[in-house]
Parts: sequence; C-alpha cells; structure tokens
Amino acid sequence: MPTPKQYPNAAARQAAYRLRCQESASGGRAGGTTPLPVRLGRRRWEAMCGQARGLLTQLGGEMEAYVEARAEAWQESARGEAFQETLEAVTQAADALDEVSFR
Repeated sequence: MPTPKQYPNAAARQAAYRLRCQESASGGRAGGTTPLPVRLGRRRWEAMCGQARGLLTQLGGEMEAYVEARAEAWQESARGEAFQETLEAVTQAADALDEVSFR
C-alpha cells in the first residue's frame, strides 16, 4: 500500500521545504537567534551574553507566569517560597549579564 500524500501539490511541498530550511538556519525555531561569529573575541562573547540574557529573561517570564497560575496556598507554601527564591536568582543572573562588558 503506497504512503498517503502529505502535500496536495508540488508548490505546497516546496513551501514546506523552504520553511524547514529557514527554521534550521535560524536555530530550529521561527524568529530564532542569529548565528555566532566564528572567531573568538569580543563580538562572539557579546553575542553569547546576549543569547544567555535572552534565555534568562524568557525563563524568568515563564516562571512568573507559572507562579501566577498556581493557587495562593501553593505560593505561600515552602515549595512556593523556594520556587520564588529560584526565580529571584534567575532575575539576578539576567541583571548581572547586563553589567558584563568586553570593551
């Protein structure tokens, strides 16, 4: 039995291929990060710090949303307070990256 067609026509197949190529070039996700400079030095390290800052900021936002979605009883429990301390550490780490300078 033949495999069923995944795309209705060649144009749809080509569009899907182009989208996959674009996503892989951008780090595997739409709107991904730009590639790092290859040579070691200030530009590469600044780009790496920018990526780390972006990830920590995203992590902090997701953690805040998680806390807000939880019940108030959980937020006031020992686990909630420990989670809040972890969130504060993530925020401090993101703020510390703002102070890093390679000039």
